Amino acid sequence: GLRSASSRNLFDYTKKYEMSLLSSGQAAVGILISTWAAKFYLSTHRISMAGMKKDEVKKYQDSPQYQNVSRAQLNEAEYAPLLVCVLLFLCSKGVDASIASTTAFASQVLYFWGRVLTRSMMPFATIGALPRYISLAALTYEVYKAV
Repeated sequence: GLRSASSRNLFDYTKKYEMSLLSSGQAAVGILISTWAAKFYLSTHRISMAGMKKDEVKKYQDSPQYQNVSRAQLNEAEYAPLLVCVLLFLCSKGVDASIASTTAFASQVLYFWGRVLTRSMMPFATIGALPRYISLAALTYEVYKAV
């Protein structure tokens, strides 16, 4: 048509990029899977404490590794229900908020699993938390527009 080759390439790239984003429903399912896996992972730590003596359990729970995982899972558990509810609401309304939905999912996964895999709070507490706050603000705006 009338589009130049350069604008056609940009348009094709944008379409390809959009295909890799998650819908709000897909993001909700992804967060549900991740939150289940996080809870299961922490449960394996608790199961491993079953055969320990009381002082060994205390020492294990006071260890930096356990504290990091426990705090990361607690934080993840605070946001997962809110994000899943908002995402499913948007999905039920047919709202396309793919950038915010994808960001919500990715930041939630990065926050918990980044901390677990590195055994450290930093840098994943920041890498996961900041985009999560931004995505939650964007999703809140989408809810506002939908109601």
